[in-house]
Amino acid sequence: MTKLQNKPKRILLAEDSAVMRQLIRSWLGNNRGYTIVGQASDGKEAAEMAAKFQPDLVLMDLFMGDYDGLYGVEQIMKSNCPCPILLLSAASQSEELLLKALAAGATDVLAKPSLRNGNLQHFGLELDQKIKAALATNLAQKPQAFASQAKHSFSTDLPYEMLLLGASTGGPATLEFILAQLPENWPLPIVIAQHMPQAFLPAFARRLQKMSKLKVSMAQNGERPKPNQVYLAPGDYHLLLRGTPKDYLFAWSQRTHPSYNYPSVDALFESAAELIGKSLLGVLLTGMGSDGAKGLLAIKEAGGFTINQDEASSSIYGMPRAAQGIGASRRELPLSTIPPFLVQLLDME
Repeated sequence: MTKLQNKPKRILLAEDSAVMRQLIRSWLGNNRGYTIVGQASDGKEAAEMAAKFQPDLVLMDLFMGDYDGLYGVEQIMKSNCPCPILLLSAASQSEELLLKALAAGATDVLAKPSLRNGNLQHFGLELDQKIKAALATNLAQKPQAFASQAKHSFSTDLPYEMLLLGASTGGPATLEFILAQLPENWPLPIVIAQHMPQAFLPAFARRLQKMSKLKVSMAQNGERPKPNQVYLAPGDYHLLLRGTPKDYLFAWSQRTHPSYNYPSVDALFESAAELIGKSLLGVLLTGMGSDGAKGLLAIKEAGGFTINQDEASSSIYGMPRAAQGIGASRRELPLSTIPPFLVQLLDME
C-alpha cells in the first residue's frame, strides 16, 4: 500500500448541533483513517469551505439555520470541485427535503441517533460503513430523467411476469431514471429492494410516484402483486414471495440474512427465484458490497433473465461487480439503455 493510500481521508463536517458535532468529532478522532479539515454551521458556509479545502467527503446535516443541507448540496455539486456528500438526518425531519437533496447529488443518508436512548456504538459503525461507501462513489454525470414514455404495444403473451430491481448507494436517482423511462402501460409488477432507512421510504415511494405514471406503493405483508404497479420493500423487514408458482403473496420477514439487514436484495431475489424463477427479470443496480449477487445468480440458474448496471454509470460498482464475478448476469448495461432493453425483452416471443 502506498503512502497516498495511507493518507487519512479529509472530511468537512457541516452540523449546527454542538452536541452532534462533538459526537461525530469524537468518533472520527478515534479513527486514524479520517481527519476533519473544517466545520460549518449551515449549507452556505459548507459550500464555501468545500471550495476552500476541497475535502474528500462532506458530512452534511439536512436542517441548519438559514441555509439548509439542500442548499449546501446544490452549491457543492454544481461547483468546480464536487465531492461525495453524506447526509445526516433525524427521522422526524422532512423526508421530502431529504429526497430533494439526494436528487441534487447527495450520495447517501444516515439517520441520526437519539441522544437519549440511541445506540451510539451502532451509529459509529454505520457511520464508518457509510463514509467508506460514499468515498468510493463515482460522481459521473447520470442521464437526465424525464416523463414516462407513451404507451407501448405489448404482446398479450408475455415471456416474463415480474421485474425485480435491487439497489443501494446511488439507487434513488437510478431508480427514478428507470421508472421515468418505462411506458405508462408497463404490464408487469415491479418490486424494488432499496437499502434505505424505513423512516424515509414512504417519502421515497411518493417521489417515485411523481417521476412515473405507474402506481407506486410500499409492499404490504400478505399483498398480492399486481401488473402495472411498483412495490417498495420496507426498510425494517426483508420482502419475500411466498406461496406457489400460480398463487403467491408478499411476506415480510425479520430473519437475519447474511447479505444485508434490512431489506436484503438477495432475500427478495432468492425467494422469487424459488417460485417463479424462469418468469423473472432481475436487475442489480449501483451499490456497495455484494448484496443481490447471489440472488441474481439464483434467478439466472432458475431460467430468468438477469442484468447488472455497468461500472461507468454506477455510483458504486460493488454489487454489480460481485454479480459479474460469479457469472450471475446475462447482460451488463449502462443505465441509459436498461429501460429500453427491458421493453425489448417483453417484445420477444
